[in-house]
Amino acid sequence: AALACAVWAPLAPSLVEALGLSGAIVGAIVGWLATALAPACAEGPGDKDMSRATWLLLLAGLVGAGLAAAAPRTDVDHPAKLNLIHLTDLDLGAAYYAADAPAGLAPEVAEAVPWDTPRPILPWSARPLPIVRAEPSGRDGLTLTRDAVEPAGAVTRVHATLRAPAGALAALLVLPGDAVAAISVGGRPLDPATLRPGPSDTRIVTVFSPPAEGLPLTVDLRKPTPWQLVALHPGLPAGSPASARPDTAVPYQNGDLTAVVRAVQP
Repeated sequence: AALACAVWAPLAPSLVEALGLSGAIVGAIVGWLATALAPACAEGPGDKDMSRATWLLLLAGLVGAGLAAAAPRTDVDHPAKLNLIHLTDLDLGAAYYAADAPAGLAPEVAEAVPWDTPRPILPWSARPLPIVRAEPSGRDGLTLTRDAVEPAGAVTRVHATLRAPAGALAALLVLPGDAVAAISVGGRPLDPATLRPGPSDTRIVTVFSPPAEGLPLTVDLRKPTPWQLVALHPGLPAGSPASARPDTAVPYQNGDLTAVVRAVQP
């Protein structure tokens, strides 16, 4: 039992860091480690009561659970994850800030900004996020120029060029899952069925560091359906709520982003 704990226990903090601190995750980790301790709780032949060692292990577990419950969930050395995303919809002329905090908003941020009820607002994610209205960022979005159209059996083949504004971190194409039969980006064929799924049965193509000269696209369309094009820029506009983020919360993965979205008909 001691050897099993020595092997598996160090993985527990890594799982919390990767998956977040939630009741389900903590319960799974405790149950997982309990299986390593199970041999120490076994009764011997003729035993009717649990051994003293078993009671000591249970007491140690209860004390540890109490200390864990009383300890702060985050601190400067173990900060929470919090990304702020500014989203401008060029078609609607509307803009929002969204807070992406897997473990919940830090109290300082929750109190400093009048967040609305969480709802899914990002074109690439179905997760409900707290949002608040904002001024448009003034950043440019992606453009899609149709170069040629030709029939290809039961589908319509469209040749186009995707262009991103200078300095864009990434370009996202949010495609209707049932409308695209095949797609090639920059000469590389992609299987729509294996693309990352998005909200409402969409598929997402992500191009990091899109070239300034544009990227050729070839797509076979089953039916004409609008796409959503998203330009991701690093950082936030001036006057963002980032100043309310405490030392116990930090950006993660791609960090704070400024997103610009528009709908197009390929």
